[in-house]
Amino acid sequence: MDREHIAYQIFYSYLLERMTSKLNDRISKALSFLLLILGSTVISSHFNPVLVGLTITIISAINTVCSFSASAELARVQSSRYLKLYNCLHTIKSDEDLMHQLIKIQEDDKIPNPTLARLAERESGMTFEDFKVSGLPSKKEKLYSFFVN
Repeated sequence: MDREHIAYQIFYSYLLERMTSKLNDRISKALSFLLLILGSTVISSHFNPVLVGLTITIISAINTVCSFSASAELARVQSSRYLKLYNCLHTIKSDEDLMHQLIKIQEDDKIPNPTLARLAERESGMTFEDFKVSGLPSKKEKLYSFFVN
């Protein structure tokens, strides 16, 4: 792999982790906000307390099982590692050392969301012309883009 391809891979990974962090953080905050609102409606007599309680339980279970805030933090840490490596490209002389550092960071990566991966490819293709993605984004990509930008 040549240096340009390695630089693209680092920048792409940075964007992917940044987008993952933003999306998971926003989902976590939205679920917490819903829990706060639903928790405050329990004292109101206008809503069915059983339905509200069931909804709170479901949201809490989703938040616990999916661990959106922990995933957001891990992705934030990974994105900062990739950005640090990308900013230090000029100081690393050999491609082998650069590749070794990239592989070391990638060991902590999680399986990416495929739609976010395509968005990261599109955005990194704007910086690296050789890797530009052609075609229009899908509706799902547009929806995800709305939430991560």
